Amino acid sequence: IALIEERAIFSKEQAATINHAKIVIGQHGSGLTNVIFANPGTTIVEINPDNPFEMLSKIMGCLHYSFCTQNAESRDDVSIDVEAFERYIEPLL
Repeated sequence: IALIEERAIFSKEQAATINHAKIVIGQHGSGLTNVIFANPGTTIVEINPDNPFEMLSKIMGCLHYSFCTQNAESRDDVSIDVEAFERYIEPLL
């Protein structure tokens, strides 16, 4: 398990981490554009109220799953039910 904190500046380490990942989990945002470095077959789990990165994931040959949040007033104000999320991703692991 590797945690990548979104940074304004791209790094080779971020690309390498995504490239070697079997599963990438992230909140909707520009950081998920790094799935362009994922290998075909990588599982992408996007946490968001909609799923705009699904097309990019499919273009890259990845499997896209979207864990939809509820009651978020903005994309900057997202919280999730951790137990529900764990149940959601368990079959993907």
